[in-house]
Amino acid sequence: MITEEHQKEGLSRAYIQAIAAGAMVNVSIGNHSHDYGIDGAFHAVSVVRGKRVNTGVSLEFQLKSTCCLRDEEKNFKYALDAQTHRCLADRALRPHTTQVILAVLALPKSREKWLELSTENLILRNCCYWVAPIWDITDNVSSVTIDIPKEQALTPESLQTLMRKISRGESLYNDCFKIYSSV
Repeated sequence: MITEEHQKEGLSRAYIQAIAAGAMVNVSIGNHSHDYGIDGAFHAVSVVRGKRVNTGVSLEFQLKSTCCLRDEEKNFKYALDAQTHRCLADRALRPHTTQVILAVLALPKSREKWLELSTENLILRNCCYWVAPIWDITDNVSSVTIDIPKEQALTPESLQTLMRKISRGESLYNDCFKIYSSV
């Protein structure tokens, strides 16, 4: 049997695969020979002269899953490990890099409720939320509590919106500044 952490990881990967398929976006997960803080990337696809091609527009992501999102009025609070926090925050500060988001799958507390399967349905419970890492680089050693806006559910529609913004050269980080400043 795999560990509970590996089970959560597998479910978060399945969620990402399903959302990408629903958004008609290509996705690569865990295709790196070594893990240096990025778990995968979404890639926009278009039709050129009758053939589907990768457009070169991509959005990278770090993927997490948890049963421990603290629910507040407009946000969830999540304890992100400090090393991942520093990696993503540093990445967001670097100009001319592929934009990155943190995607967090919120699972129910009870392991038995994570996944339900019948001949009519495959239900993966709760939702994945995304946040762009516009944080100051932390000196914390173990973890940093971050806010994840409830309005930023990762859905096929929200992924299409993110990919359109990136294709127009817009920064996702600016959107998060607006969201956090209005909270």
